Amino acid sequence: MQTIDGSQIQIFEEEVPPRSPSNKGKPPVLTKAKAKELGLVAPSTLGKNFVLDTNVLLHDPGCLDRFTDNHICLPADVLSELDRFKNEQSERGANARQVHRTLTQLFSNGQSPTAGVTTAGGGSIRLVVFDPNLCGKTTESMQQFFRVFPDRTRVDHRILGAALLVAQHNNPPVIVVTKDLNMQLKAKAVGIECEDYLNDKVDPKEISTYDLPRVEVSPSDLQGFASKGILYNEEASEGLVVNEYVLLKAGPKQTMPARVNKEGEFVRLAIPEAIRIPNGTSLKPLNLGQKCLIDALLNPDISLVTCYGQAGTGKTLVAIAAALSEVFARNYNGLTVSRPVVAMGEGIGFLPGTLDEKMRPWLQPVYDALDLLMVPPPPKAPAASKERPTIPQTPASSLTTN
Repeated sequence: MQTIDGSQIQIFEEEVPPRSPSNKGKPPVLTKAKAKELGLVAPSTLGKNFVLDTNVLLHDPGCLDRFTDNHICLPADVLSELDRFKNEQSERGANARQVHRTLTQLFSNGQSPTAGVTTAGGGSIRLVVFDPNLCGKTTESMQQFFRVFPDRTRVDHRILGAALLVAQHNNPPVIVVTKDLNMQLKAKAVGIECEDYLNDKVDPKEISTYDLPRVEVSPSDLQGFASKGILYNEEASEGLVVNEYVLLKAGPKQTMPARVNKEGEFVRLAIPEAIRIPNGTSLKPLNLGQKCLIDALLNPDISLVTCYGQAGTGKTLVAIAAALSEVFARNYNGLTVSRPVVAMGEGIGFLPGTLDEKMRPWLQPVYDALDLLMVPPPPKAPAASKERPTIPQTPASSLTTN
């Protein structure tokens, strides 16, 4: 009881229990039960643990189905980053919304997201929560991590910290998957295994030569391929990729081009004698490269064709001819031709004239191809008569002599 200016004020003091001396000054202990609650422990000891960065989900929203029987770890900070892009009217925004819908459907069974749900390939997907206050410096590796990257507010650092904690609570390898080169360097700096997302990439090959790969087969196999149009040779097709074009060879002079289908079989090229444009000029392939290009362009099972070659080999002409034939055959409703503008000097805005005049130099090969294909060929000149022409005789009365 205290008295101030003659009035009495009663003050109650709350008793605070003293801190246990056993916990004073010690870092928090991350128990196994708490680690499971945070999603740091995989549902099973089989398979690898892949920690996905945000850019992987934005690049390919279907990547959640591409890790087969392995475990996918999604840091909670990745969801916060996805939320920043979901309102964009772009492909990136559409991918962010698609990932949100997929995760909502996966975790709709009422089970904790950190416990993980089973995928179709036999693996799992789970959320991982990184709490730096709880597990900031529990081990020597975490102490080293925060000495190198002391800023705990950066999402990249939090994702790497989550991967480091997952590695501490699981025996199988833990791999960070990201398309950010700087993120890969940071992971390597602290000893975290990191990889690029390579599911949608094609292995680069040496393209110093434009020749087709030669595949040696027996004369009987080549004869059977010529008659049936298909050949299965597991040893010969080893190392080849789907839709790769090769030259089957049996001896120095017996060769036939072929394409590898998804079953690993060699199939004959399905090309017409000529690409015919109604009321226009027909186009016949002149070499083996053009035949392979026409086979790929007219194949409805191939959705993307990449062609490279020297200037003047007919890449643009063959592509436009194949596209026009498909449009006139009612297989497609229209044709769109695009060409990147790569200037060696000033940008296209510095060129004089209208937009059509600015784009004319880059689109001129397309215009030339359309002019050649859409204009009917000139009529052939009539054949000369084989009869000997007669020389008109001058009447004798009209002759004059001097």
